[in-house]
Amino acid sequence: MDALLKTDPKALPVLLSLRATELAKQGPGRVVDVAQAGAAIHGLEPKTVGNLYNAACAYGLCAALVARDKPAPTDAEKAERKAFIDQSLACLKDAIAAGYKDFDHLKQDPDLALLRDLPEFQKLFAK
Repeated sequence: MDALLKTDPKALPVLLSLRATELAKQGPGRVVDVAQAGAAIHGLEPKTVGNLYNAACAYGLCAALVARDKPAPTDAEKAERKAFIDQSLACLKDAIAAGYKDFDHLKQDPDLALLRDLPEFQKLFAK
């Protein structure tokens, strides 16, 4: 990750987003790494619409990874999943406030699938 952060700043957001997506494909054991990529994307300056949206997607992937394939998540896993959902929703709100307008994509993005049925998610584009 350190080497990735030293790459060309113009390429960094795309590389971090790809890293989060690819790590998520490796399964629940990579949730910490996906979260680190999401935090790195979220921390990039300037706070662009794309970076905020991609951070939301990374956190959405983390939420989906927590307790994936487990019939009954523990209370700790439920709390961790909720924390990632909250982070994802906060990033989405910031992205919309910064000018994100592709709500059709937002509603279908597989990275945000776990959030789709939540009232908080529905409120994002109800206006």
